[in-house]
Amino acid sequence: MQANLETVSKSYLCVALNSDQTASVSDYVDALTALTSSHPTVWTEHYKSKTTVDRRLRQFLKKGSQLSSRDFWPRLTELFKAIPTEVLPSNAADAAELLGALQGGIVRKDEPKYNQAAAFDSYVETVALVIARLPDEDKSKLLDEMVMPLLEQYLRPSLETSQWSIPASATKLLSKAMNVPGMAAALGERWPAFTQQLVDAIKTSAPEQSKDYEKSQTAVVQHATQLATLQEQALRVDEFALLQPLFAQTTALVIAEAIGVLKNRNGKPYGAAGTIAALLSRKNANTSQTAQEVEAFVRDDLPLLILSPSSTYLVDILYSRKHGAAPSKLC
Repeated sequence: MQANLETVSKSYLCVALNSDQTASVSDYVDALTALTSSHPTVWTEHYKSKTTVDRRLRQFLKKGSQLSSRDFWPRLTELFKAIPTEVLPSNAADAAELLGALQGGIVRKDEPKYNQAAAFDSYVETVALVIARLPDEDKSKLLDEMVMPLLEQYLRPSLETSQWSIPASATKLLSKAMNVPGMAAALGERWPAFTQQLVDAIKTSAPEQSKDYEKSQTAVVQHATQLATLQEQALRVDEFALLQPLFAQTTALVIAEAIGVLKNRNGKPYGAAGTIAALLSRKNANTSQTAQEVEAFVRDDLPLLILSPSSTYLVDILYSRKHGAAPSKLC
């Protein structure tokens, strides 16, 4: 084998990476992983081609799973773990190009939708592998370009950025994203803007007489629930402990604004009430200031609003005060 590594490299990398692997791609990835683990130089000194090996790899990634099963994606992650580190990008631009090819393969029109959760799971693991080799100044840039869009689309789904859509039951994926090195600093910079977007959504939600009233208010509740879930997942990672004061501060701000809107609009924007209930259902970012504000609202204003469109969520708020957590439907 040692005497034929150039030939093997040409067959397995230069040719096969750019070939149609439909119906055999998982077996191919397994074989390439085994080859790479035993003879990593097939990617480096024994690779002889005018087309660079990183370009061949990107060509392969753009094809996605090639109609394979969801098992292809964790196998691809194992391949990335075996690839010599010197083959992986050493700057943010090259890293973004590699991850862009991977993400492009995930969102191909012919990529089976049932593969999506496994595919994005592999994507986030690959980000963690790639970012480890980058200089510090490039890490935050890469996170902004190639991870933050996942979180932004999760918080505020948009057709314009639908290529970053992740499955609704994506809490495990969010947790994995939170564990990517550097995410605490990156999220800390974005968090005030994320919470301000929620406040703006509450304030500009459609009035009761609008034909979009229910759609608008339901969207606010979903937005708040996603934000609360993201915050909860972040605080389960030790690196995010430093963001506890920021989370507490922004939670207090959102709740205060939501209470103000509820009072001014006589309980009609139930998205505001749903926001309060969603945030109170996560105890780890609530403060005494928040508790006092909610206590005053419950004592002085809630009785006057209990028959309003917000009634269901007002009951959830009462429940959270009594039991320390809101009903599970908010999770």
